[in-house]
Amino acid sequence: MTKIVFRILLPVAMVAAFSCARRVEGGYASIKLVDDLLADSLSYLQDLADHSGKASGSIALIGDPFRCLEISELLMTADDFDNVDGRPVPDGLPDFAGETIMPILEFSNPFYSGETLPKDSLSFREAAVRSALFALEQSCLVSPYDPDSTFDKSSPKALLLCSGDLARFGIADIQDLFNRLDCRLPILSSPDTAYSFSRECYRLFREKNLFTHLVAYPKAKLYMTVPAGSGRPGSALIEFSDRYVLENFRDTMQVLAPKTMESYVQSQYQP
Repeated sequence: MTKIVFRILLPVAMVAAFSCARRVEGGYASIKLVDDLLADSLSYLQDLADHSGKASGSIALIGDPFRCLEISELLMTADDFDNVDGRPVPDGLPDFAGETIMPILEFSNPFYSGETLPKDSLSFREAAVRSALFALEQSCLVSPYDPDSTFDKSSPKALLLCSGDLARFGIADIQDLFNRLDCRLPILSSPDTAYSFSRECYRLFREKNLFTHLVAYPKAKLYMTVPAGSGRPGSALIEFSDRYVLENFRDTMQVLAPKTMESYVQSQYQP
């Protein structure tokens, strides 16, 4: 399985050279990366799709790492609804009680590195698809330097695109991939900064009965992407670790997302 994962996440030039005709529907033309992925790893991708969108999964967040942390904190702390009947009144219990929030912090994605790169580009559209694949994965690497050792990873029950640029320039390609896989994973996204991910996610979960119904505080399970080691191209998906970030990032995380940080720290001491 690990080898297949890395074939999927390699740069597009490394993906199978097979190229089928571009799909054009309603003015939208599919990108070659999606066509190549489906030609090269269809059965594997279909398995990922089949395991997503279930109540037992996690809430996956992709996009700018800092924005992912901000939205993670909103989901960890939101109390806008009555958890019994869904009325829009606080009840003292977090709206996402019992849920696992799963930010995927893409430190290896050049579009979130602070560089001024065009978001309305083919490269950004391809990066958006790869971000969605990270969320769908059912495993991650123990280390970016060891492609053969993996940890289990939860499948997503919902995918939140925590970036206005993803909502504008990347969502169509993610939806194209999901539609062609018959993937029923709900996507929440908006270019509007006033959009409330916590409120819309809560309403979605009640509508589709996606809550775990566990009486427990929400917890955060963090992942990150880093450059693949040992001279291999592409990115590696691993569990979040302080060793791969700048020294001051932990302080930044404490300011942006204290509850998320607290949950991460607690998880380090759990067996």
